[in-house]
Amino acid sequence: MQASTTNLEQRPLRVGTVAHFLNNTLLPYFDLKKNRSIKTQIYGGFSYVVHQNVTRGHFDFGFIAWTEKPKAVRSIKIKKDPLAVVGLKTKFPALRKAKNMKDLEALPIIWLPKLHRDPNIYFPLNKKSYVVQSYDNFKHLILNGYGIGEVQLDFFSKAEQRMLAHAPFPAPRDGVHIYLIYREDAPPFIQEKIETIAADMKAKFN
Repeated sequence: MQASTTNLEQRPLRVGTVAHFLNNTLLPYFDLKKNRSIKTQIYGGFSYVVHQNVTRGHFDFGFIAWTEKPKAVRSIKIKKDPLAVVGLKTKFPALRKAKNMKDLEALPIIWLPKLHRDPNIYFPLNKKSYVVQSYDNFKHLILNGYGIGEVQLDFFSKAEQRMLAHAPFPAPRDGVHIYLIYREDAPPFIQEKIETIAADMKAKFN
């Protein structure tokens, strides 16, 4: 079912976005003088929830962090999402010398899995670990030295990133990209806005 058609062109745009893209890109974009007249209703959270709501027509479009071209929707690739295995420098200085994840097996690990994943699969035997589904919890654990984790670096401010040691090898999920997604039957005026926003975003990152 498509989003409500009552005064469709007058109501705010309904936009979903993965949380870190909201903080670092989408809010600054809509704060630009040329975009301040655009009325929006924004959801920030997990990519899975955004994808589901765009697919069902509850959101006009959305931004998700995805490992492959999204299915069941049209999509525009915006940029690569930088990932790394990180930990607090003062607590895990050896992280920078690791050659692979096997070298880090003895360290406590922090997971932020997708909502539909069973959290129990992230609890290995005889290993201290944390599984959270809150961005705030995840950042708190990483920045306070509770463990290491594979992170989307845009979760963290530049100052916070300077507190972190990075493993020198590619993250296990390296290859995640930010996609703008929308339904094939999106109204023409929505598609026009999507094309403008996508062009602005791609110009910023390319």
